[in-house]
Amino acid sequence: MNDFASFLRVKCHIAEKKIPFFLHWVAQYNEFASNSKCQDAPVVGVFLEKLSFKREDWQVRQAEKAVSLYDYYRKRLPLSKSDSTDRATAEKLSDWQGAKDELVRQLRLRHRAFSTEKTYLGWVRRFGAYLDKSTKEVSQGDLKRYLSYLAVERRVSAATQKQAFNALLFAFRYVFDQPVEGLEGTVRSHFRRRIPIVLSQREVARILSNLSAKHRLMASLIYGGGLRLRECLLLRQGDIDFDRYCITVRDGKGGKDRQTILPENLVDDLRRHIEQVRMIHERDRRNYVAGVWLPYALERKYPRAGKGMDLVLGISVLQAQRRSCE
Repeated sequence: MNDFASFLRVKCHIAEKKIPFFLHWVAQYNEFASNSKCQDAPVVGVFLEKLSFKREDWQVRQAEKAVSLYDYYRKRLPLSKSDSTDRATAEKLSDWQGAKDELVRQLRLRHRAFSTEKTYLGWVRRFGAYLDKSTKEVSQGDLKRYLSYLAVERRVSAATQKQAFNALLFAFRYVFDQPVEGLEGTVRSHFRRRIPIVLSQREVARILSNLSAKHRLMASLIYGGGLRLRECLLLRQGDIDFDRYCITVRDGKGGKDRQTILPENLVDDLRRHIEQVRMIHERDRRNYVAGVWLPYALERKYPRAGKGMDLVLGISVLQAQRRSCE
C-alpha cells in the first residue's frame, strides 16, 4: 500500500489529508473482494452498491474514485490472469462515469435544482452498481428488474421507489436515449398511511427557548410562516413586507413564488436583525469585502448588486458576510 500511496501523491496529485481515506476504501474493497461469494456479479459494483445504502453520497463517490485509481495502478504492474477481470471492471466504471457526467450536463441544461442533481446521480450510481454491463447494453428490462429489486429485496418505501423511477426515467430519456414504456409488470411498493407527529405549543416554545437569538428567529419564521429551511436562508430584505405582515418566497419548491404570513410578534426582532446586518454590511464595504451571493447570472448582469443594501439577504446575509470575513 505504500507504493500505491506514493502513486496517489505523485501521479494523481491527491491531497495528503485525503490519502488515508483512499487507502481505507481500497482496504475495505480488498477485504470485501476476498470474502465475496458472488461469482456472477462484478465485485466492485456489489461493493459500491452495499456502500451506498450505509454511507453518504460523497463517501461513495470517494470510494469509487479510490477503487478506480487502484485498478488503474494495478494495470500498470505486470499483468496476471486476474488482472483482465479488473481491467474490464475499470472500463465499465469509466463508462458509467461518462454517463453520470452527461446526466449532470442534461440536468443543468434544464435548470434543475442542485438537490435534484445529487439525488439523480445517486440513483444512477446505484443502478450502475446493480448491473453487470456497460451503459450501451442497458435495456428497459434492467429498469423493471431494478425497481422490483428495490421493492422486494431492499423493501424501500413507495416514495423512495418513485424517486428512483423518476431519476432513472430521466437518465433513460436523455442519457441512454431509450424510450421507457410497458412497466406494468414491475413490483410496486405500497403507500402506508401514518399519523403525523405534531409538537404541542408548549413543546415548540421549549425548543425555541434553547436556541440562540439568530437561530431562534429563523426557527420562528419557519414555524410561523410555514417556510422550508432553504426558503428561510434565501430570504431578502425586500421579500419582507412589514406593512401587510407578509413574506414573499422566491424560487420555492418547483421554482415557484408564493406569499405567506409574517408573524406579528417577530416584527421587532426582524427589524433589530436587519439593523445589525446593516452595520456588518457597512463595515464590509469599508473593508472591501466581496458582496453576497446572487443566483444564476445576476452577478454578471448586475456586478454591484451583491454589495447594495437594498438587495442583501435578510437572514442569510449574516452567514454570507461572516464566511467572507473568515
